[in-house]
Amino acid sequence: MEKLYENIKYYREAQGMSQEELAKRTGYTDRSSITKIEKGLVDLQQSKIILFAKALNVPVLDLLGWTVKYTLTDAEAEIIRKYRALDASDKARIEERIDEMLEKKTNRMEGDVNVG
Repeated sequence: MEKLYENIKYYREAQGMSQEELAKRTGYTDRSSITKIEKGLVDLQQSKIILFAKALNVPVLDLLGWTVKYTLTDAEAEIIRKYRALDASDKARIEERIDEMLEKKTNRMEGDVNVG
């Protein structure tokens, strides 16, 4: 369970979220509770783990450390931070644009193979 507490801090910091904000989102009264949780001084019940995963917008398994974690560059982390700040319609537009770009790339690669 140590990984859980490390991951709470990791995902909170990766999103630029303060301990105060995470406390609000998870029903705690102040940041001192979050400090204790991140240090592993408080055992979390399953319902609280799920609440933290929702508050941090990460899958429960990732929060528990049961999945592979990729290391992001600072630029990648910034893109994710900006994406998470968008509303649903803007996220959909970004996803469509990414799909278009990937399709173009695939088509170019297929064209290169067919030429040879």
